[in-house]
Amino acid sequence: MVPQSAPPRDYERDDDLLTGKIASDTSLDQNHAMAPFGEDRWLSFLRAQNERQTLAREALRVEVASSAVPLPHELLQRVVLQSDAPSILRGHPGFDLWERCQSYFTSLDVFNLCLDDLLGAIHGFEGRAVADKPDLFERQRESELRMIQQRIQKELFASANAAASLVDHCRRIDPATIIAGYDARRRTEFGSDGLHEFVINLRVLLHHLRIVDAGWNLTNSVRDGQSATFKLSKENLLRAIDDFSGLASRASTWAFVNSHDKDLDLVDVFRAYRDRASRFHGWLRQELSSPELVALRDYERCLSERAKALSRVWWAAMLGNFLNWPAPPNPHHHLHRYLTRYELAQVRRLPRNSQEQVDLVIRLVDDKHAATDDLRRSVKILFDRSPRYRWQDGPQWLYRRSRAWIRARQRRR
Repeated sequence: MVPQSAPPRDYERDDDLLTGKIASDTSLDQNHAMAPFGEDRWLSFLRAQNERQTLAREALRVEVASSAVPLPHELLQRVVLQSDAPSILRGHPGFDLWERCQSYFTSLDVFNLCLDDLLGAIHGFEGRAVADKPDLFERQRESELRMIQQRIQKELFASANAAASLVDHCRRIDPATIIAGYDARRRTEFGSDGLHEFVINLRVLLHHLRIVDAGWNLTNSVRDGQSATFKLSKENLLRAIDDFSGLASRASTWAFVNSHDKDLDLVDVFRAYRDRASRFHGWLRQELSSPELVALRDYERCLSERAKALSRVWWAAMLGNFLNWPAPPNPHHHLHRYLTRYELAQVRRLPRNSQEQVDLVIRLVDDKHAATDDLRRSVKILFDRSPRYRWQDGPQWLYRRSRAWIRARQRRR
């Protein structure tokens, strides 16, 4: 007799079996139901599942991209708890502008930090140079003075690059098309004396063409007293500008340098530039927070809703777990991890475990405004199950109390 072969395997029915769409004892024959589910079939099933998830994610992304802003609440709720919600929300009409704004804000922070470091380094040098008994310029301090000069050069290089980077990131926002009066405000704040062009072209000189060294300078006058700073040579700057005809805004840069009677003081130059940049970018940041940028505001709302949803899931899981313990953890032992000392003092002034105390704790800790009525009730139950009096908190409270008593005794002595 010729042995009969097993019936062909129906892999689609295997997937349905795993997902519960059909029952193994009614829809499959005995051989098929009892057949081992090997590694190859597991991999096939996982690939099919991943494909279905990819298609569902892409469909949701397309729905978000084609939806008008503000995004409907029902659609947003389907998105926020997805593990790949950030990828789905990239199709939101406000995503591109939001991403460019984040780069601009980061660049602005770096620019301010670089200028603070440059001016702070020069200020520190001045403090050493004009001290009552300065020793910085003595022979045995030559290496230290050289290190200070190198640091100033590094901070100058970083500040010029940060200024140019800030200009580029600001342009990527394309503010002239979304903010009325942008060009006029930029010209008003930065002026037409060539300072802005000089700072930007200084980056080009230092980064690509020629290192213009900053040298230290000491002055002593009857009116102003003794001072120390770092300066750029006017002669060297003019020669560098003349040698490189490809500089943008070359004429205004040359005119700015030539307008100085002497060498250019780095403190005067970058302090003036920081003041102008601070006024302009402060205005621009305020304009970018305008409710008129509807798509940008709605994308921020989507991010906020996702943060709320994730926070709710986390706190619900933690509180649900704690409340199932026979003796849940004492929340008073952990408040110092979430509250400042001032906030902790505010909480402890209220009646212990009272509704007022619980509400204050939630208001201080819940920075994402994620608390729901159910979460509030769970928090209140957790506090109610903690000791009513501080002396019942156990060894931790006794240890802190004894340490405070010892410190008080030491102060009285």
